[in-house]
Amino acid sequence: MAAVSIVKCDDYMDEDLVRKVEEALSLVVDLKSLIRKGSKVLLKPNILMGLSPDRAVTTHPRILWAVGVIVKKYGGELWIGDSSGFGSTQRNAQKTGMYEVIEQLGAKLIPFNEPVEIAVENGRLVRHFKIEKAVTIADVIINIPKLKTHGLTYFTGAAKNLYGCLPGLEKGKGHVKMPSRELFSHMIVDLNTAVIPHINIMDAVIGMEGNGPSNGTPRKVGLIMASTNTFALDAVACEIIGLPPQEVPFLTYASDRDLVALDDIETRGENIQDVKIEGFQLIKQTTRKKELRNKILMLVKTLLKGFLIEKPVLIVSKCARCSICGEVCPVKVIQNTDNGPVFNYDKCIHCYCCQELCPHGAIELKKIILPWI
Repeated sequence: MAAVSIVKCDDYMDEDLVRKVEEALSLVVDLKSLIRKGSKVLLKPNILMGLSPDRAVTTHPRILWAVGVIVKKYGGELWIGDSSGFGSTQRNAQKTGMYEVIEQLGAKLIPFNEPVEIAVENGRLVRHFKIEKAVTIADVIINIPKLKTHGLTYFTGAAKNLYGCLPGLEKGKGHVKMPSRELFSHMIVDLNTAVIPHINIMDAVIGMEGNGPSNGTPRKVGLIMASTNTFALDAVACEIIGLPPQEVPFLTYASDRDLVALDDIETRGENIQDVKIEGFQLIKQTTRKKELRNKILMLVKTLLKGFLIEKPVLIVSKCARCSICGEVCPVKVIQNTDNGPVFNYDKCIHCYCCQELCPHGAIELKKIILPWI
């Protein structure tokens, strides 16, 4: 049975922040046994892009600092790294406030740009991944995700944060090879069988609701959570924000593969019923109400593709003509014009990288649904 700890924390400036982070970790793992003197400990925060911490897009630097302080307490050698979705990881670390923390801790920043190929023994779709070398040689991996909604996967937390272990262009290639929500979710499950953090601790003090993962609205959740199982941690986080885990594809696929039992997760610390958030704004999604209906839809999906799949749509009033959407599109089907981006929907693979990485929130996802569906 997987265990997930839940610890209340209302403020990043809480004077007891280190104690609360250590409590969350200690409820699910023996830190003294995990981190030994001289151990190379890799912290993997979310450094998606270079935005200030108050936007709630990236792991808050204070959480990163607290985890770093704990690692040093137990004698670990600190490495901190990620591969940003857009821009230089080092510049993004500076803009998010993480670089100052890295210097304070005397840690080594690793910008995840040295890929090595690893085999996936039990992969359903992927047999090999190219991931950052530091991930393969670290003695301990601590995954530090942010609680957020996500246009493609509905939710992003611990499991999805490991996608940042793929250096640079490898992430774009993943979207090209796995263009649908279902395929991408299966790939995330495969990745989580190949890269298994020793512990995951989620920054859920301030999460993101609505149009996540970069253009949603910050929302106070007031929690720090931890688990050795990425899927269990995400499932509990989903329960807390009112998103049934059974409606998140990568969680159901993980459950089908016996990587997590969604109905048998032990919570430690706070009672989950006491910390649930009312009215958390979720990504609109297709539910799994009727299995037969889903099978029929799959049969006609090709014919009705233009109606059933969300499309990126420009919000003209918010567009700053920065051209970032065209730069991050892995299949280069966005033409930047003086009037803003123009989308070639016939060649769009629906990865939603443009929506995910638009710094101005100028792209939204819209779906046309036929009345008989």
